[in-house]
Amino acid sequence: MNIESTNSLVLAYLGDSVYELLIREYFIKQNISKVNTLQSKVTKYVSAKGQAKIINYLIDNKCLKEDELIEVKRGRNAKVYSHPKNTDIVTYKWATAFECLFGYLYLKEDTTRIDELMKIIIGEEILVFGKNVATEVINSKTKIKKVFVTKNFDNKYILDYLRNNNIKIINMDKREMDEKYGKGAQGIVLDIEDYEYHELNEVFDSNFVVILDHLEDPHNFGAIIRTSEAAGVDYIIIPKNRSVEVNSTVMKVSAGALNNIKIVEVNNLVSAMEKLKDNGFWIYATDMDGEEYTKVEYAEKTALVIGAEGTGVSKRVGDNSDFIISIPMFGKINSLNASVAAGIAIYEVVRQRKQG
Repeated sequence: MNIESTNSLVLAYLGDSVYELLIREYFIKQNISKVNTLQSKVTKYVSAKGQAKIINYLIDNKCLKEDELIEVKRGRNAKVYSHPKNTDIVTYKWATAFECLFGYLYLKEDTTRIDELMKIIIGEEILVFGKNVATEVINSKTKIKKVFVTKNFDNKYILDYLRNNNIKIINMDKREMDEKYGKGAQGIVLDIEDYEYHELNEVFDSNFVVILDHLEDPHNFGAIIRTSEAAGVDYIIIPKNRSVEVNSTVMKVSAGALNNIKIVEVNNLVSAMEKLKDNGFWIYATDMDGEEYTKVEYAEKTALVIGAEGTGVSKRVGDNSDFIISIPMFGKINSLNASVAAGIAIYEVVRQRKQG
């Protein structure tokens, strides 16, 4: 059988079943006896959003071999014959890519490789690296599971903290670390706990909030977090579905800023906006067809909405905003990168507040 020529959707169909069986088996062996608990844990891994998150993690952290990346690309580019339910097309395509990978490995009968990937997946690693980020993580009291360091890593503050708190330290060859994580690792990689999101009711007493309307690019999310922290934004609100979430890429791009800003995840953005309004907030959504952002007077309690890459602010979110603001374009393109637009709008709010 020529696996490489097998229809990628057939591989995905097989891979989906193989992967879900492995996930179910793992949690059953953890002695989880309640069906509802078992289903909840399994869903986190086998849902389209979960699979999309995992495959991007594997790619970002260079965990895949060349032949595996080829199969991932085939799955990602497979033709979609019907619109997926309960998810967006981008997430669906990434999930298909993930399933295609597992179908490919299963037909290769490469059980060793499947076991290796399952250990990475089940480990739920969020890896961050660099001396500055490590220091931010330590100062924020984020729980650290284990740390990889090169033999010549000599930051006394970080090493003393790790030893005093009995955190597992694993030595790694510098070449191996550079190949796996890039030279930006600076000799240290931390495996930390998943990010714990805050609740919406915590936001009501604050004054400056950024709302991300189904942003999907983790690099944009990380950049917005960094800008928001620098500008004194109190909270960032994101939706649970069809949206980027906090992962290792976001942590890296935010360069430690995530430890100093609070992220809230909500089921429904419009409902969250209504609750913000009930607690004194005014909502300002960025879009092409609005009033120029510098000519708008921002309220004491401001919630600034940034739209998704390509599609912008959704109609329902725009319709439920108090103001639509726009950044004028003078060139041939008609839109800005989401993180750039966010930075411009955020600092206009800061400017007006500084001027009183």
